[in-house]
Amino acid sequence: MGEIATLKAVKREVLGSRHSRRLRVEGRLPANVQGLKDKPHIDIHIDEKEFLSARRQRSLLFEIEVGGETETAVVRELQWDVLGTQIQHVEFRRVVRGVKVESEGGLLFTGHPKAGIVHHMVETVRILSIPIKIPDGIEVNVNELESGTTILASDLVMPEGVTLVIPLDTQIAAIREARHVVMAGPPPPPRTPRRPPRAARPPPRPPRRTPDLRADRPAGSRGPSALRSRPPALEYPAPLEPRGADRPPPAPERLDQARRRPGQPRPGLRGDPPQRGFHGAGPPGRARGSDL
Repeated sequence: MGEIATLKAVKREVLGSRHSRRLRVEGRLPANVQGLKDKPHIDIHIDEKEFLSARRQRSLLFEIEVGGETETAVVRELQWDVLGTQIQHVEFRRVVRGVKVESEGGLLFTGHPKAGIVHHMVETVRILSIPIKIPDGIEVNVNELESGTTILASDLVMPEGVTLVIPLDTQIAAIREARHVVMAGPPPPPRTPRRPPRAARPPPRPPRRTPDLRADRPAGSRGPSALRSRPPALEYPAPLEPRGADRPPPAPERLDQARRRPGQPRPGLRGDPPQRGFHGAGPPGRARGSDL
């Protein structure tokens, strides 16, 4: 049983998660004290370092000074963060000195069984005592116990002034024999790799040597081009035979027709101007500037 710890608290006027986060940044811990009969519920915040120091000293009873009054309380519930490393909120329960209250007592298992493994059925038990005699933990001795032994609530040795609230036939722990898994049949063959082993690489090829053209160069040559053979002469087709003397030359009008470009009027004839295509500036059949 630890000593009585004293905490200085400040009443919270503003509630909410945003205000609670600001308090945690400042090193304060949001908390509340439950109401009891004619005493109302109080929302407070305490110093985080003082509370953690009292917990390390195993203090279970707290005297909270708030608003010029002192409240005697015990911790009823702790709220942790997602990772379970930091306390987010503390809920205190008012108690009266000299009056028995129900609380949770942790079990401390000591010793080693003679054979087997200890299976914990429960980790805490419900007890009844006055606030000053609430124990830090209830010791459970499992030393030299045989396999198959079951520990009941009636086998617990309670401290002076502490009474169990749970039924006496509640199972606390049991000694079970360790199971050995034996594989039936021969061991499985070794696992073969998915891919065959990689074959040895062939030896590297020797470097390719470039022949020295200067060694076979004939005397008087100017370079390696002298060793190259000249390409064969191209064979051109025979020229066309001249026109016969009896064939008349073509008319000059036909020559002009053959030489004129598409859209160009015939020479010597007055006709329509050349028509523009799809990308022309005006409709076909109309000269530029005719709209003016």
